Amino acid sequence: MKVCICHSSPIRTLELIVHIGLKNGDVAFRGYGIIDQEGKVVFKTANRHWVEQLDKTVKRLRKNTTNYRNKESKQVRHKP
Repeated sequence: MKVCICHSSPIRTLELIVHIGLKNGDVAFRGYGIIDQEGKVVFKTANRHWVEQLDKTVKRLRKNTTNYRNKESKQVRHKP
C-alpha cells in the first residue's frame, strides 16, 4: 500500500478530496482516509479533531490498513 500525500500526488488536491468523499461545499471536511493502489477508497472519516486525537487516529489507520491487507491476501489466495 502506498501513502498518498495531497501536495505530491499526481491527483490534484480538490480531485482527491472529491474522490475520497470529504468535500463540503467549497471547502473540505477535516479528516483522513486510505486509498489503495487502484484508487479505491478503502477507509475514510471526517474528524475535525484528528490531530488532537492522534493516538486514536493512528490506531484507526493501523486497524483499517491491517483489515485491508488481510482482505487482499485472502482474495489473492482464493484466485483460481
